[in-house]
Amino acid sequence: MLYGHFHHGMDAPAVFELFVRKLPAGRKFLMVAGLEQLVENLENLHFGAEELDWVRRSGRFVAGCLLIRA
Repeated sequence: MLYGHFHHGMDAPAVFELFVRKLPAGRKFLMVAGLEQLVENLENLHFGAEELDWVRRSGRFVAGCLLIRA
């Protein structure tokens, strides 16, 4: 979702969802904890040179996207 947001030149604040596709067998609900830590981790997320090189080589993302700029 983030890649698509930047790929289309969108730079306004956005809301993204975090979800689970399938609950474990025999479970009818899911309890979530640690959302504060999740937000903190996302706010401080960064990629080093090695990770960015892998993204460039992978061919999965369009060159020039904000996500793969060093």
